[in-house]
Amino acid sequence: MPNTMRKSNSLKMRAWAKSLFLIPALVALQAGAQTYTTYNTFGEPGNIYDGGDAWLVNGGNDPPEPYVGEAVAFTPTVSGYLDQLSIAMSGGTAASALANVFIEPNSSQNLPTGTYLQSFLYVSTTADNNGILTLTSTKNPFLQAGDPYWLCVGPASGTTDIAVNQNSQGVQAVVAQSFSLGSWGKLGSNNTFAFDVEVEETVVPEPSTAALAALGISVLSSPLSRRFYFNSRQPRKTKA
Repeated sequence: MPNTMRKSNSLKMRAWAKSLFLIPALVALQAGAQTYTTYNTFGEPGNIYDGGDAWLVNGGNDPPEPYVGEAVAFTPTVSGYLDQLSIAMSGGTAASALANVFIEPNSSQNLPTGTYLQSFLYVSTTADNNGILTLTSTKNPFLQAGDPYWLCVGPASGTTDIAVNQNSQGVQAVVAQSFSLGSWGKLGSNNTFAFDVEVEETVVPEPSTAALAALGISVLSSPLSRRFYFNSRQPRKTKA
């Protein structure tokens, strides 16, 4: 086969191979991840909440108990992987402002299970009075829309004394209280924390997109492969 023909076929094969790399790129345009607010009790505009009423979280300084933790139930409206949590809570000095925050599944008794889907430990609440803290998930657990979960806040030390602000929108849910680590009792329905939960929902290409990609492969490859097939079988020219 003459060198010119070999080079031509080689260039065609390279072009065909490069065209195949376009297919994942086309599919990637149809896939990705989007972030959604799956639960929110803040008011708008500007994340409004109740600056006066709050739930007490205490590590032992104040009555009525030596240990006080609070938890509220919530139900996601969108399924996805936990991305971040924002909650309105504040403390005083650095020594009294450390909290542990947990996302837990719901037990058969409709209480926190004590099994942490996500934990945020030794969170400092001293940013400002009645501040909003944003916590980014590290484990990214999957939250199923329609299933109940619990947002739990407990003291991180014996000197913790913080307030978790209530929402100002009248949103109520089941509230639980703990007077020892991991032991919860229901208080019934009451005003919940002021907080929101964001999840990342992975978007999978629709079947039509995948079919279009497959069709693209055949369209891109067929003309080139046919040209290569016939060109490679042309009779060789012999020198006179």
